[in-house]
Parts: sequence; structure tokens; C-alpha cells
Amino acid sequence: MKKVVVLLLFIGFLNASLKDDVQNTANSFIGGAAAFISSGILTSAGAEGGFPHFDAGLGFNITGFKFTHPLTGEQIPFPGLIPLMYAEVGLFDGFSLTPLINGVGAIDIMGRVMPTMSIKDYFNKDITPSYWAGGIKLQLLKDQLVPPTPAISLSFMYHSFGNIGFIFDTLYTEFSLTDISIHADVSKSLLFFTPYAGIGYDSYNLKGQYWTTSDHNKKDIAKIDGSHMRYYGGLQFNILLIKINLEAAYMDKPGKTVISLGARAGI
Repeated sequence: MKKVVVLLLFIGFLNASLKDDVQNTANSFIGGAAAFISSGILTSAGAEGGFPHFDAGLGFNITGFKFTHPLTGEQIPFPGLIPLMYAEVGLFDGFSLTPLINGVGAIDIMGRVMPTMSIKDYFNKDITPSYWAGGIKLQLLKDQLVPPTPAISLSFMYHSFGNIGFIFDTLYTEFSLTDISIHADVSKSLLFFTPYAGIGYDSYNLKGQYWTTSDHNKKDIAKIDGSHMRYYGGLQFNILLIKINLEAAYMDKPGKTVISLGARAGI
């Protein structure tokens, strides 16, 4: 009887220790991953101008972050590039407050998806990572020549990054991350280019599970919550119907910089 009790206590200790190790991995992963997916505004503060105006294109978020191997404590690099297909569609062209001030309250909807992703050896290749995001932009002031006003807008986005599966020897883990962001932007068109800048707040949470080759029952780790401020700026080059964006963003937690590139076209 004593041997059975000792064995059960030992198994319980191993399970608790393994859960703590996976929890530590998740804690080391969440900040970098949240910065990775929430970056890349890739548009100015101005709205599209109502339906049927739209833009669509392809972009990339480029960064580098590492997270902790749950069994060895080694720092593992996460793939440093995420491709994005994104679009912005005008819904409403806003109100005219005066003959010279219009476009106030214009609304766009925005969306983006990850078409593919670079996979490292430690990824579970039976699970395909997925990312999508959607949101709205509310234009407070339109970019105009007369009077010379900048564009000012507020945007809300929801990001979902799931099916992130890793294999560490006989240990399997799977994480899913969601991020809610709100940001304020300002921009001003200057002939062939448009500088823009903004500040945002991101609130995110991560859920995770783990199992082993000897125990296929998936066990949950504790949900992790986090947040960061995001400061960014960029240049948008306007060439006929094509817009090219170069952007940099800094997140105060975990002190991460993300570079974003994008090109889109529309009417």
C-alpha cells in the first residue's frame, strides 16, 4: 500500500513539475507573439471614402523573439517573419460639418489573414498555425488640402493566433493567443508620400494545453493575461493606385521592435 501511495505521489509531482515547465514556456512566449501579430498597421489614418472604395495587398511583419524550452530551459528562436494578406473597405464616407470640413465619422472595415508560415523543427507539423484579424476604423478628421488638416482616426482590431503546436522530445504543447487592440493615428499626405504615426494599447491572453506520448490526455495550463503600449510610425508612398508602406513599431513590454512592409492597390 505504501508503495502505491509513494508511486502516486511521485506521478503527481512529475505532472505538477511538467505543468510548471509548460507554464513557464507560455509565459516566455506570450509577449513576443502578441507584439508579432498586433503590429503592422500598414495604412494611413485616412478612411477609404465609403463604398465601393477599397485597398487590398500583401505585407510582412519582421522581428525576432525567443521563448523557453520547457524541458531544457534553452532559449528557442521563433520564426521572425509573418506574411499578411490584408484589406480595407470603405463603408461610410462620413458627414460634412462645414463645406470645408467633411469626412467626419467615416467608417472602414479592416481584415487580414496569414496565408502561410515558416515552420521550425520543433513545430508539430500535424497542426497548422492560423492567424486572422478584423476591425473597424473611425475617421475623426479628413486629410485635406484646404483647410490643411491632417487625417485623425481611431481603430479597433481583434487578433486571433491559434493552433501553435510544438513538440519537445516526448512532450507536446499547443497554444492559442487572442489580442484586442485600440489605436489612434494621425497622417498627412505630402504629394507622393504620407507620413503617419500612432499610439495603441493591446490587451491579450494565451491559453495552452500539453500532453505526452505516454499520456494523450490534454491538460490545461492557467490562462495568461498581458498588455502593452505600442508606439509606431511609418511612410506610405503613393504611386497611382498603388500604396507602399514602411513602418516600425515599439512595444514597451517586452521591449520589442517590429518592422513591417506592405504594398496594396485599390480604388
